[in-house]
Amino acid sequence: MSPTVGYSAALDTNDLVMSIVPEATWGVTPATPSFKSLRLDGEGFSGSKTRARPNEINPSGQASAAVTTKEESTGSLNFSVSASETSNLLLASALNGAFTPPVDYSGDDVAISAASGTTCTLTAAGGSFLTTNQVIPGQFLKVFADGSGSANGSFIGRVVTVSATDITFDCCSKTMITVLLAAMGTTTIKGSCLRNGTTFNSFTVEKKMSATLYLRYAGSFPTEGSLEVGVGDFLKGSMSFINKAEVAAIVGISGATYAAATVGTVIDSVRGIGTVWRGVNAGSTSGAVSTIAGIVQKLSVKWTKEGAAGQYGIGSAAAVGVRSGRILVTGSISTFFANLDLYNQYLNEQAGPISFYAIDGLPTASATRGYVITFCNANIMNPKVVAGSASADFMADFEIEGAPDISSPSLFAGKTLQIDYFA
Repeated sequence: MSPTVGYSAALDTNDLVMSIVPEATWGVTPATPSFKSLRLDGEGFSGSKTRARPNEINPSGQASAAVTTKEESTGSLNFSVSASETSNLLLASALNGAFTPPVDYSGDDVAISAASGTTCTLTAAGGSFLTTNQVIPGQFLKVFADGSGSANGSFIGRVVTVSATDITFDCCSKTMITVLLAAMGTTTIKGSCLRNGTTFNSFTVEKKMSATLYLRYAGSFPTEGSLEVGVGDFLKGSMSFINKAEVAAIVGISGATYAAATVGTVIDSVRGIGTVWRGVNAGSTSGAVSTIAGIVQKLSVKWTKEGAAGQYGIGSAAAVGVRSGRILVTGSISTFFANLDLYNQYLNEQAGPISFYAIDGLPTASATRGYVITFCNANIMNPKVVAGSASADFMADFEIEGAPDISSPSLFAGKTLQIDYFA
C-alpha cells in the first residue's frame, strides 16, 4: 500500500533542524558554510521591528502612519547537556574564551605516588606537560589506566602544580593510593580548559523547517546562559542570543554541509553529577578544598554579559555591530540543612572556588566524556532556611556570588568561571 499524503496542514516541529556555523566576520555567513546541527529541547529565535508614528497636529482625527525605526532579532536555546565539540563551540563563545589545546597523552610510563586522601602526584617520563601536552594549574584532567591497577589509577582530578614530567592533583574523584608503573599499564591523560576572556565569536544560526523553508540569523552572539541540575533530573542548559537580523529563504545555501547532531548520553543527576568541592581562601592565600558539608539537592551556574547589545546607526534598521559586554557570574546551591558550615561561610563572607563534575559515565571509565564546572572564586550568600510546610525536609538555599580569583598564587589566572572538558 502506498503511504497517504497531504494529511498535514502544518509543519511538524519534530522536523526542525537547528544548525550553527562560526563567522570569521560578524554578520557575514561563510560562503560555503559547514553547519553543525544542534540537539535542543526548544528554541526562541525570532525577529521584530520597532515602529513609531510622528505626533502630528492635524484636524483629520486619526493618527499618522508609522515608519520602521529599528529592526531587532533575538534568540534562545534550551537543551539537555551532553558532552560534544558542538556544545564546546557555544560554551566558548558564551564565555568570550577558547578551550586550551587538548591534553591527549598516552603512555606506559605513568605512576601514582604521594597519595593521601584525594591528593596524589602523577609521574610520566614522557609527559611533556609544559610543551607538547600543555597542562595548566587549576584545570581538571581525566586519567585512565588500563592495567591491573586501573581501579586505583583511574580518576578525575584538579592540577595544583605541574612540571615537564609531574602533576600534583587534588580534588580527586576517589581516595587515592600509590600505584606502581607496572600496574598502571597504558595510561591516557585528557582534558581541555575554558576560562572567561575577551575573545569575540559569533555564529550564523539556521532554522530549517522544511526543504523549502528556512530562517537564518547572522551575527548571532550569546549574551547569557545557565547550567542547572537537581535531584531526579538531568543537566539542563540555556542560552540567549542577540542577532544582526532575521532573514527568510526558500532554498539552502549553495555548497553548505551539515554535520549531524551528537548522540551522546545526556548527563543525569545520579551518576553524572559528582562530588561538589569547596575551597575557602585565607585572605589572598588559596585555601585547602574539601567536599561540601551537606547533601546537595540542586546546583546552578548562570552568566550574563552586562551591557551586551546591538549597535545601531542612521541609515540601517538592523544592527551594524555588537557591544560584547562584561561577564557576571552567579548561581545557587541547595542542600539539606544539617550543619552550620556553609552558613558560617556566608556570615564570615569567606570566598573560594566551587567545583562539580558533570559526566556521562563513571569517572573511572575509559569512554566517559563530560565537564567540570568551577566558580573560580565565590561567596555563598543569603541563605533561606524555612519550614515551608509540614512533613518536609529542612533545606538551605544559598545564592552563589561569582568573582575573579584573587588568590596568590592564582590557580585560575584571575578568572571568574572555568569549564573543563574531556572525552
